[in-house]
Amino acid sequence: MSLNRWSRIHTLMALSWWLPLVAWAQVGSSEAALTKAYGEPTAREMENVMVKGKLLPSFPKLTYQFNDTKIVAVLVSERCAKITYDKDGLWPEPEYVRVLAENAQGADWSDDPKSGKLREVSRKWIRSDGATAQWRKNLGLTVITPAFLEAEAAVKDRARNHLKVLPKD
Repeated sequence: MSLNRWSRIHTLMALSWWLPLVAWAQVGSSEAALTKAYGEPTAREMENVMVKGKLLPSFPKLTYQFNDTKIVAVLVSERCAKITYDKDGLWPEPEYVRVLAENAQGADWSDDPKSGKLREVSRKWIRSDGATAQWRKNLGLTVITPAFLEAEAAVKDRARNHLKVLPKD
């Protein structure tokens, strides 16, 4: 049996043990689904978008605490379009696999060839539909969907157009 196949078997065995214990919600989930998975949010804020040096509150941001993981979900059109799983330290490989699988939405993830060689500090993946996931040590893993990027670009465009018509100070 090849080493690669052996790795996959171990990963699947680890996932089959972990998955029933964890009720993860993911990108695409509604606030109700997030709350069902993680309990009531510990904080409700607005996600800021920066335009010309100004921070504009733009999207609802919900923070949850689930076991040893802080989850921050940003909603666009009442659906999670950006999510961060914040857990300190180096994650075991099955945990990356699980979080990426939960956030696949029917698309495939692949390692970003530009993500660098320091895998113990930072890793990046690209989904076949353009979504990205990035893990950074002590900052967690963040998944950003095309829906979030489109909504963020629309906010920036509207703000730039609005700022053009404002009188200069």
